[in-house]
Amino acid sequence: MFIIKGQLPEMPFTKKPLLSDPQRPSPEDSDLNALGLSGSGTNRSGLSEAEEALGLRAAITVAPDSPARIFMLAAPGLEISVHGAGWINPESLDCVLKRLRARGVTQLLALTEPIDLPPGADSLLDEGCKQMGINTLRCAIPDFSAPTGRSADRWRQIAPQLHLALDRRESIAICCMFGAGRSGMKTVNLLMQRGAPYADALATVRALYPRAVESQAQMAWLASQA
Repeated sequence: MFIIKGQLPEMPFTKKPLLSDPQRPSPEDSDLNALGLSGSGTNRSGLSEAEEALGLRAAITVAPDSPARIFMLAAPGLEISVHGAGWINPESLDCVLKRLRARGVTQLLALTEPIDLPPGADSLLDEGCKQMGINTLRCAIPDFSAPTGRSADRWRQIAPQLHLALDRRESIAICCMFGAGRSGMKTVNLLMQRGAPYADALATVRALYPRAVESQAQMAWLASQA
């Protein structure tokens, strides 16, 4: 299981300049090659091999006649050593955001808590998204958990903004630490809010990424929203 809470070192973060050019949102082959992430073709997840290598998990179609997608992904740029230490790779972060922008993403919802990520990760993500013209939204939910209290209130506030983007035929992205549990839960919930029955929404997401929605608490919360 991908759990690194409490294992992340308190290391200083240097803000290396991001590689993105706001006038050129498409990811450059040279960037992917430099990271060893070149690859083409689309897999069952609706993603290319390069996108999967960058931590994207699935691209979910919102409607048959719409180009809008919901992208599930791990925390952009997060890398973990064999010893469990985590850090944000600015080049990898930049490649992820370029790829999302090239795919039409205008909104990125981050579900992580501060304890999930290395110090400085949120500011790096915010800075990178701003450069790429992607709006960042946050709804912190503990790992393996469902929205309660403040996070439930926050979700009710921001969900309409995500639906508005999808209605405009724009794509959105949802990330957590690994891109499976919390991201899967919110993706399923968005499909439910757009009219899909709970079982169908869950089956749609898991058909593309079988590890989506990781805990009984998340399953129970989704069932309560049906």
